[in-house]
Amino acid sequence: MAGNLQDDARIALDIVEHSPSVAMRVSGDNGAWVIQFITSNVSMFGYRREDFLSGKLTWADVVYPEDLGPLCDTLDSFAARGIDDYNTSYRVVTSTGSYMWVQDHSTVARDAAGNVLYTDCVISDQTSMVQSQEKAEDNLRQQQVLNDILQALHASDMDEAFRIILDRTGVYLDISRVILFEDNPDHTQCSAIYEWCNQGIPSMLEQGEFTLDYKTDIPDIEADLKNLGLRVVDYGDVPERSNQEFTREGVIAAAIFSVYQGSERYGFICFDECVQHRRWEEDTLAFLRNVSKLVSTALVRKKDEEAVIRMAYHDQLTGLANGYRFDHYLGQAIEDARADGRYGYVLFIDMDDFKIINEGYGHDYGDALLVRVAQYLEEQFGESCRLFRFGGDEFTVLVSHHQAGQAMNIVDAILARAQHPWFVMDREFYCTISIGVVRYPEADDGVTEVIKNADIAMYGAKNQGKNSFVVYNRREDNDSLHRAETERRLRDAIENGYAGFQVYYQPLVNIDGEITGAEALIRWQGEDGRMISPGDFIPLAEYLGLIVPLGEFVLQQAALTCQRINTKLPNFSISVNVSIRQFQQRDFLTRAEQILRQTGVDFSRIVLEATEGMVMEDIGYMKLMMEELHALGLRIAMDDFGTGYSSLSNMRELPLDIVKIDRAFIQDIATDAYSKTFVRLITDLCHSMGRAVCVEGVETAEQYRYCTECQTDTIQGYYFYKPMPKDDMMAVLFESEEKNV
Repeated sequence: MAGNLQDDARIALDIVEHSPSVAMRVSGDNGAWVIQFITSNVSMFGYRREDFLSGKLTWADVVYPEDLGPLCDTLDSFAARGIDDYNTSYRVVTSTGSYMWVQDHSTVARDAAGNVLYTDCVISDQTSMVQSQEKAEDNLRQQQVLNDILQALHASDMDEAFRIILDRTGVYLDISRVILFEDNPDHTQCSAIYEWCNQGIPSMLEQGEFTLDYKTDIPDIEADLKNLGLRVVDYGDVPERSNQEFTREGVIAAAIFSVYQGSERYGFICFDECVQHRRWEEDTLAFLRNVSKLVSTALVRKKDEEAVIRMAYHDQLTGLANGYRFDHYLGQAIEDARADGRYGYVLFIDMDDFKIINEGYGHDYGDALLVRVAQYLEEQFGESCRLFRFGGDEFTVLVSHHQAGQAMNIVDAILARAQHPWFVMDREFYCTISIGVVRYPEADDGVTEVIKNADIAMYGAKNQGKNSFVVYNRREDNDSLHRAETERRLRDAIENGYAGFQVYYQPLVNIDGEITGAEALIRWQGEDGRMISPGDFIPLAEYLGLIVPLGEFVLQQAALTCQRINTKLPNFSISVNVSIRQFQQRDFLTRAEQILRQTGVDFSRIVLEATEGMVMEDIGYMKLMMEELHALGLRIAMDDFGTGYSSLSNMRELPLDIVKIDRAFIQDIATDAYSKTFVRLITDLCHSMGRAVCVEGVETAEQYRYCTECQTDTIQGYYFYKPMPKDDMMAVLFESEEKNV
């Protein structure tokens, strides 16, 4: 037996040593973070394990200096709150002086008296993920700068536009100086006409007229501007023949781009660095190329207004006309069709599940897919129709009254193509299309009404299964009126003390059929006494944000009910669904704690449920929220498991107490071997990780028997109990308790 244990220990150590994560045990002696054990793969940072084990290095020695203070504050905060299992992110300085981002999952061990014995840490490299996130954030900042410049070009006079261009670019780059030079007529000299300077950087224009001679002052620069249109000067690489001028201006690095007025070079824009040892990255240069192009566009605005109009009314990604142009052309088309007494069509095209691709694979893939679909649509329509990128993943097609007979043929062709994958950046993606079709003109419908009706029809296509089309009719409009009326009644009910709302409870049983808890479910009785389907008002409440007060009402009622039951059945728990809107509220934790404390309920008897899809939408944020809720003593359940996109590794990392397997899997066990295997596999896996399992939607004896075979912890479904009012559940519950006694 001892030999087997030693073998197991060696195998476990070998697995850890060959994993991509560093494992270590740290003592907290005198705050020095002395390492008692560390795996040899600490070499990923360029260090030897012996340096740590001998005491030559402590972990505090390798934490990035700027991160050490905040990290210590965070650890002190966890300790003060009694949190012994937590994640932190910080930078580690490598042996070469560079740094890597890491995620540190730490578990504190204590003796019987509560004193800290040691802390076990598993440290994973997060550098690539952080860099990707920083890259995405930088792209957004670049896009905002470009948007500001575009707005300036359309809303400002020329002088103000150029000042905004230089200011926004300089601030974004945190560079020393930006100067726009204008060539003289024979292009032998150039003069500065606009300048922006960072704080503490001397202005060249304030010293008087600032003119350069291409041949004598910057000959190396002039040659590249003429031949290549740019010259990039990294720190330490100032061209010899221009060195004197660089020194005079105090410039140690620069990126210089030619700007044009039509086909003729106008001058150049220079981005000067006088402080930082800057080496220009390709992404930054690409951004500056775009800025220089916008400058060139501004220069031809008076001479060529059409170029500016194109930038305002065309989508930069796909090159298609945008929604503004669509409004204009649709208005004209409606007038023309009325004059001719004929009809045209608008096709409102939406890419199904585009968000999954865009967020799952990244915006580069999402953008490339949008471009590919736009190219296909352009090829499909040719000159017969006008195509627009309306916004996001939506396109509109204007089929004039002259080509109205082609509308349905076009729709059929698009849907047939969308059944096949799109090849983008060496990958293939399945992305179907939903199309709303509306005829114009109808009655007195104008541009706004036609677009609204097309949008309604498009969502009708999505609701009937995607990759389909729906032609707008007035019944769809009546549905909109119904939704508006439901919204009014919903607001009135909430404002009037949740009039008509009731909390129903569906009991949960163990495999012996004994009630162990219940799930709280909201029900709404309308003014006419009829029950309103949750499917009619829950999505609307989510959309309007009314789910937040409604969710708090359910939490309060459930807690009061649970507290009352716990006086006789102390182990009874109630589960409450929490919407993504609630989780997104800044004061959600504070509000939830306040509500529960007012009821006097034992926090450990309340289970908060979040759907799998909701968790995966922002797993980092949801993980932090779950950890905070755990710290309050609440339990967490993942609802509808198996319907989303979470991985088993995600399930392991999330601080879950219960996993609720979606009803779809238990309903098909009689005919679907995969569903049977899935239920058993997830049950076994969850149990191995210390998670309880609840199966939803059990409606038959066969399904119940299979749950008992799998040894699931709790069962929920109509086979045992339907959702019922509080008093009915109390009667069932205490009757059941008396029978057990």
